Amino acid sequence: AIQTGDDWREIDDVVSLIRSTRMVVSGVVFSGGEPTMQKEALVALAQECRNIGFLVGLHTNGVYPGTLQALLSRKLVDRISLDVKARWEHYPNLLKVKPETTDRVRESLALCIEAHRDGRLPEFEVVTTLFRGKEDDIPFIARAAEGVDFVIQQGVEGSIPPLMFDEIR
Repeated sequence: AIQTGDDWREIDDVVSLIRSTRMVVSGVVFSGGEPTMQKEALVALAQECRNIGFLVGLHTNGVYPGTLQALLSRKLVDRISLDVKARWEHYPNLLKVKPETTDRVRESLALCIEAHRDGRLPEFEVVTTLFRGKEDDIPFIARAAEGVDFVIQQGVEGSIPPLMFDEIR
């Protein structure tokens, strides 16, 4: 049921599971699907993690900047990895999303950069997955991420051969 998203749990149940790991871990990372879709639940879970004494990380696609703003304004997150999928003008066609989705990701990027610069977000990185044929997007994404860590992941899809290290470099 977890693979289909049908494993619904009460926040208290999730907090109990997190609390039970206290002896062996020092932090929690919320990732997808897309954790920022459930703003109230994510904020509550991040707050509970803080209360326990855990560091809090988040992997997000940035489509819900309001959730990021809520976490950042309460200082509930220590690290954000923001997945930028492509250069901005490619978002609508590549991901089959509305143009305003691109604007929300850009807003999230700006929020995170600002929070990182002023110290509210200790660690921030922009992550992109590089697929053969999309190499031209990298300079555009890197410019958008200027001043923060930029991570390039190797993408593998179907019969398309992955890029070799020298090609990525």
